[in-house]
Amino acid sequence: MRDTRKALADFAKGPQSSDSPLYGAMTWAILESEWLLHLVEQTPQNQPVPLHLLAAIQFLIRRHPDHPLADYYIQAIDRSPPLIDNLGATMEDFTRAYEHEIVRLLATRTVQTNEIGRAGALAPGFCVIHQRTGLPLATVEIGTAAGLLLGWPDFRYDYGDAGQLGSPSSPVRLKTEVRGERTPPLEAGLPPPAERFGIDRSPLDLTNPDDADWLRALVWPEHPHRLERLNTALEAMATAPPHILKADAPDGVATLLMQIDEGATRVVFHSIALYQSDRETWQQIHEILVTASRRAPVYRLGLEFEAGQKGIDQPFLTLTIYEGGHVSEEVLARVQYHGRWIEWLVD
Repeated sequence: MRDTRKALADFAKGPQSSDSPLYGAMTWAILESEWLLHLVEQTPQNQPVPLHLLAAIQFLIRRHPDHPLADYYIQAIDRSPPLIDNLGATMEDFTRAYEHEIVRLLATRTVQTNEIGRAGALAPGFCVIHQRTGLPLATVEIGTAAGLLLGWPDFRYDYGDAGQLGSPSSPVRLKTEVRGERTPPLEAGLPPPAERFGIDRSPLDLTNPDDADWLRALVWPEHPHRLERLNTALEAMATAPPHILKADAPDGVATLLMQIDEGATRVVFHSIALYQSDRETWQQIHEILVTASRRAPVYRLGLEFEAGQKGIDQPFLTLTIYEGGHVSEEVLARVQYHGRWIEWLVD
């Protein structure tokens, strides 16, 4: 069972609260209010506390911008010094007024942050796979939300002095800082894509206004650059939405791998998705990939917190190779959880 108070305290004291001072202050306000604690307990067990509730509040703030709580969001975007006076009371007033809508969102929505910046961390991993196989990459994303990361071949990537990838004319432009002594393998350019599929139990339609607004609500208030990047990707991909299979991950992976042409390298990838399913589900996926590898190799690229555990602040980019029923794994990089920087770890 989840320890809600501990989860809230971990967030309020952790580095993520520094990335969003407003969310840090709101989390302390939740801890100090029996009403807000009661409300956050409505968060399903597999969803992150407090981000699920904070996303629901921000979703509704966009629809009720005249409420005094909206002023705190404006201040956060302006990066003014955090003003927390009366924040808890203002949150209580807003959430009591819109309790039914908040509870409905918590029951029907999940934290499906389609963070485009993570493509900047995934792209070097795709480059590694292509360098080893020489074939186009057919990619299957687990937990794809609206499928925006499936647009990875169409984005422009800037790694500073380390190099660039993708088309210079792409409207979606990602800048990722390279840290450390090693450089990601970018020399050969972005791999050619083949088929692209997504899997999600509750896929979002990027052309649906409510779904798009939910994605916007998942962006932290102090990150207008992320919001702008999200809006650019939504617009760029709306004319040709990605193919998303509505399914549980194990069934979806097994189905889609069978559809991929033998002239392409089969790649399964996921980013900050492990925590939303139990270990048994991911073990099933592992076994499916082992079985599938007896026909042809499968590469799995994961951008996840260590062992998929909550409460660990540092994600890693890990490449797992399934070939002939055998499995090997290597950690490629350390990554900032929104893809802001990457530290390459292998030669």
